[in-house]
Amino acid sequence: MSYTDGTVSFVSLNSDASNSNLIMTYIYQIIAYDASRLCPQTSRRNLATNIWFGEAIRGVIPGPQTVVKAYHVTELRVAVNAVWKAANQTPATITWTDPQSGTPQGLYLLTIKAAHVDQLRSKLDQALNAINSDLVIGYTDPSPIPTPPSGSVLVRAVHFNELRLRVKGLIPN
Repeated sequence: MSYTDGTVSFVSLNSDASNSNLIMTYIYQIIAYDASRLCPQTSRRNLATNIWFGEAIRGVIPGPQTVVKAYHVTELRVAVNAVWKAANQTPATITWTDPQSGTPQGLYLLTIKAAHVDQLRSKLDQALNAINSDLVIGYTDPSPIPTPPSGSVLVRAVHFNELRLRVKGLIPN
C-alpha cells in the first residue's frame, strides 16, 4: 500500500539557502477501520520533508576524490531544522556549532568535520524520537565518527546519504 500526497511541492535550496523557510516537514499517520467502522488501527507516525537534495553523493569517498561538499551540510542543516520544528523541539531552531559565518547556511567555504555529522545525527535523532521512537535506528558507521590512525577524520558519503534518507522518512527497516 502506498499514498502520494499531491499537495506537497518539493523545494531545492537556492545557492545561498535564502529560501530555507520553504522547507517543511510533514508527519503522517494512517488510521484504518474495519468494515463496520469499529476497531481503528493506527499506524506509527512517520515523516517526510519537501527538500529536494541537490547533487548526488555517490558511494564511499576514496582519498582526494571527495564529492561531499559544504553545501551538503547546509542542505542537511535546513532539513534537520524542519524536522526539529515539526517535532516541537526547544529552542525553535537549532544553533549549529562551527558555522564559520553569520548564519548556519553560510557554509560554502567550510571544512567538513566529523563534528558536523555528529551534530546532525544527534539533533535529527532527538527530533525523530519525539515524533516516533521507532524512527531512531543505528547508523552504518558508529557515532562519533572514528578517527583513523593518520589522525584525519573520515567523513564519507554514507554519512550524508543516511541522513538524507532519514529526513525524507525513508529509513530502512
